[in-house]
Amino acid sequence: MYEYYKSVVENDIIDIFVIGNIDVKQIEEILDEYIPKTIRIKDNLSHYVIENNRNSEQELKEKLDIMQSNIAMGLSITDVTDFEKKYVMNMYTYILGGSGDSKLFKNVREKESLCYSIGSSPHPLYGIITINAGINNKDYEKAIELIKEQIESMADGNFSEEDVKKGIITYINSCKEINDSPIAIINNYISHEYLNTDLLEERMEQIKKVTKQDIIDLAKKVKINTIFLVEGGNENEEDTSL
Repeated sequence: MYEYYKSVVENDIIDIFVIGNIDVKQIEEILDEYIPKTIRIKDNLSHYVIENNRNSEQELKEKLDIMQSNIAMGLSITDVTDFEKKYVMNMYTYILGGSGDSKLFKNVREKESLCYSIGSSPHPLYGIITINAGINNKDYEKAIELIKEQIESMADGNFSEEDVKKGIITYINSCKEINDSPIAIINNYISHEYLNTDLLEERMEQIKKVTKQDIIDLAKKVKINTIFLVEGGNENEEDTSL
């Protein structure tokens, strides 16, 4: 372990992030004493990985001894741009299933009462979006049908400019909240250093540039890659989601 430690401090690229009411000179003196000076070689390799190994939709099922069945759906995106990865994906996901006003929440959960919970999340590093829902087994086919309808609806532009504005406001407020947490601030700079994400001010300006047409254009690139059902529970159990 000691030999590995020496190898790290002598050969690895080391980034140290410090936050707080500190004396910068004192920190520099400490680092000079304990950390050897190295040349920081910054590469331009992208950490975003997009693989499209399958053109057809895949459906998988697994049965477990749990009370509630769960759907996990993976959506892949082809030919996604840097701006789409960083910003448009967030707005698409927010409108599709990122809030209580989202299309999935209103049309699958509230109107049809087909799930206990439902939502979508962006994963720009992998070029995918995931949808997760808790359901009864008997509602699986209907739930999938309605989820697919909402995905198609996004590509048809069936959402409002007000939806876009709400998403932008939510995103900006989330950025502002980062400044309330030291660890969140540190993580923001780490992401900037290693994943080439923009810093907060830039992110809040860039998100304002996202238009409804940008979201529609992205939505047309979205394809269902995998549907995974974890079967469990009793088909006759009462809906306790309300």
